[in-house]
Amino acid sequence: MHIERMKHFYFRIPVLVRLLLTVLIVIISFGIIVHVIEPEEFPTSFDGIWWAFVTAATVGYGDYAPVSYLGRSVGIVLMLTGAGLLTFYISTFAAETIRQEQHLAEGKTIFKGRGHIILIGWNERTKELVNLAHKKISQLGYRSCRPHIKKTSDTPLPCSFYQR
Repeated sequence: MHIERMKHFYFRIPVLVRLLLTVLIVIISFGIIVHVIEPEEFPTSFDGIWWAFVTAATVGYGDYAPVSYLGRSVGIVLMLTGAGLLTFYISTFAAETIRQEQHLAEGKTIFKGRGHIILIGWNERTKELVNLAHKKISQLGYRSCRPHIKKTSDTPLPCSFYQR
């Protein structure tokens, strides 16, 4: 039952957080395993975790290294999986960033703000409606400001938030 809850929680978190969590769990697990296999070379669990991070990141400082066949075998598996996981994490992060930018550029990003008016299809009729709305808002005693818009226009647009 707990596994089902954990799976449900795990697959609901964002993909980048999920991937980072997976990488951390794998690398920390390898660090603890190498500490258990070779306690003389890796006196503390943190030393094993440090070695696992350095090995997975393909930095390889050389301050810690396994000496037994079993420890080196764990190191080989870590090199293959760790470098792959880190590369996968970085490429997923880059792809997600590019996807988000594309959705933003294409207008596919969901707007979560409040108090805004979205006008689709700017033309002379829309310009007249905006001017009329601006006049009405001014007549009601609200103070308007110029919004930040990408389209250059000589028509002053009212802000999404007005103050008396």
